Amino acid sequence: MSAFRPLPTAGQPWFSQTGLPLQFEYFFALDQYVRKIEGTPGPQGPKGDPGIQGPSGPQGVQGPPGADSTVPGPQGDPGSPGTPGADGQGVPTGGTAGQFLAKVNSTDFNTQWSSVLPIANGGTGKSTAGGATLDAISGFGLTGILARTATAVYNVLTITGPAAGITVTNGDGTTGNPTLGLANDLAALEALSGTNTIYYRSAADTWSPVTIGGLLSFSGGTLNIGDAELAAIGGLTSAADRLPYFTGSGTAALATFTSAGRALVDDATASDQRTTLGLAIGTNVQAYDADLAAIAGLTSAANKVPYYTGSGTAALGDFSVASGATSFTPTISTTGGGSFTTVSAVGAYTRVGRLIFASWTITITNIGTATGQLQASLPVASDGTPAFGIGREDHTTGKLLQAQIIGSNIVIRDSANASVVVNGYTNYISLVYVAAT
Repeated sequence: MSAFRPLPTAGQPWFSQTGLPLQFEYFFALDQYVRKIEGTPGPQGPKGDPGIQGPSGPQGVQGPPGADSTVPGPQGDPGSPGTPGADGQGVPTGGTAGQFLAKVNSTDFNTQWSSVLPIANGGTGKSTAGGATLDAISGFGLTGILARTATAVYNVLTITGPAAGITVTNGDGTTGNPTLGLANDLAALEALSGTNTIYYRSAADTWSPVTIGGLLSFSGGTLNIGDAELAAIGGLTSAADRLPYFTGSGTAALATFTSAGRALVDDATASDQRTTLGLAIGTNVQAYDADLAAIAGLTSAANKVPYYTGSGTAALGDFSVASGATSFTPTISTTGGGSFTTVSAVGAYTRVGRLIFASWTITITNIGTATGQLQASLPVASDGTPAFGIGREDHTTGKLLQAQIIGSNIVIRDSANASVVVNGYTNYISLVYVAAT
């Protein structure tokens, strides 16, 4: 029985050094002892109550994996932390609170721990944030949009709109982003939705579409001319002092239109136009007159002069001056018959209208059988109006002569009505008469 331990006394634990309850250990020892002295097995007794569960046995060999379950199992307990790995590339060791990594040079991953704020990156070049710029910003107590207005100078600004056209909401940015909106005419224009449409301002803040007439069309931003006449004018090249005009259906050209022409066209009345032309009636030109019109209606010709044939009517008559007198050879005869043996004669006349200014020079060398009064033919037929002339025998006696038209001749005698048919006489006669036509 030495295998049994004594039962614990009050205050002692009921567990043995093996970790099992002492009761179980005693029963186990007793069982081992009994087995050593057991005899013939007796009949099996009734099944006893289950004993206390023993400790877990050693872990068995892992069985084959089961089929994957479609339902995930519960998450297992977190595993123990692994061993820290080596430092990453380019990350230096050390560093203190508040420091930051800074590039040493351009080499990849070449960094160091630094407490200096670079000036190029908005810092102070020191280990602490400060300086005039940051001090100016940190000293602001106003709210709004901060703007740098000079070196280390900052002001709070507010976005404002013009008097019309644009509205500003939350211009100081204190309750959200500033918002710009269109108003007035700009809002009206923004609201237009038409395409291929020209609009015009028809009222305040109101824009309306332009009606394109039948001669024009507007498409794709191009205003087209649909009329051949307009297209012809549109195809001309404008120039100074030029005016377009049509040369045919749908064709046009440019005509010269000088400043003088424009000065005439811009006159309001015909009188103003005559003044512009220097043809003012009564100042520069004679007013219309029927007698002048009658003369103007004649066709001028050499040695012709106009004369009136009635009120407002005129015609042309012959006219010659002395230097341009017309010569003629008169026919010499006598009123008593017979013929001269030797006689010569020359004549000349000038016509002014129907007036004939005529002269004769008759030289008698030998009267032959001629008797009676001397007579000579007219250069132009007379209208029968009585006419008389005078003259002189200028070779022998110097007698005064007279002449009278009778028919188509002049009859010449001396002042005593005696005949001048005398050998050796030279007779000069001048006479003015009216021609028949």
